[in-house]
Amino acid sequence: MSPSAPRRAAMVSQLPSTKTDYVYQTLRKEILDGNLQPGQRLRLTEIAERYEISEMPVREALRKLQHDGLVHFESHRGATVSDLGLDRIVEIIATRTYLEAYAVVEAAPHHSPQSIEQLKALVAKMKKTRDPEQYSDLNRRFHRQLTEPCPNAFLKLEIDNLWNKVWRTRSQSLFQMIPHRIADATREHERILNAVIQGETAKLHEEVMAHREKTLTNWRALARAEADGAVVKLESQTPPVRTRRPAAVE
Repeated sequence: MSPSAPRRAAMVSQLPSTKTDYVYQTLRKEILDGNLQPGQRLRLTEIAERYEISEMPVREALRKLQHDGLVHFESHRGATVSDLGLDRIVEIIATRTYLEAYAVVEAAPHHSPQSIEQLKALVAKMKKTRDPEQYSDLNRRFHRQLTEPCPNAFLKLEIDNLWNKVWRTRSQSLFQMIPHRIADATREHERILNAVIQGETAKLHEEVMAHREKTLTNWRALARAEADGAVVKLESQTPPVRTRRPAAVE
């Protein structure tokens, strides 16, 4: 067997096994990459023509995306890209932050002097910025850097998927809707980093869970406001939203 044969075999094994899987994976990527926007219609006929296949595998792919929470079906409109409601957002963030707390503790013994310096630099930048969109980006990078040394690759992938499931389908981050959250979040991040540096596992878990609870408290408040029809007022108090999507939600 030639040296390239194993690589070719691996590539073949990664290809979608059915037309449904191919459409599902392609549309899912387009949604998560932001190429398909929340509220955008997904017409069976157009998608089938695009991929030169029948409508049946397209319909099955859309149902799979519906199961993922990325697509929903409406009467007389068919399938559209989901704009996640805040109640659903809270559920996803509650799950993600719980997994993240475990990953942060697992990662702590594996941090290097270089990764600690990177975390310090991110905290320093957070202290300087008051721009909610820039802070969202720094927040995502900080959380990812905290868990990066974790040896459990599957856990990190699941956490990343949950991040994506929210911020790819929301037009604003928590920091854009509640800008005063920035100062508190920065202090919480600094306490988490200090616990990592000091190697205090119990303290680290305590700080991460406290950060989680405060994050959820703010999202739950937004969910209640949305239910009361007041979320527009909250959003109107923030700076104008740029056309580029925020890089993260807390």
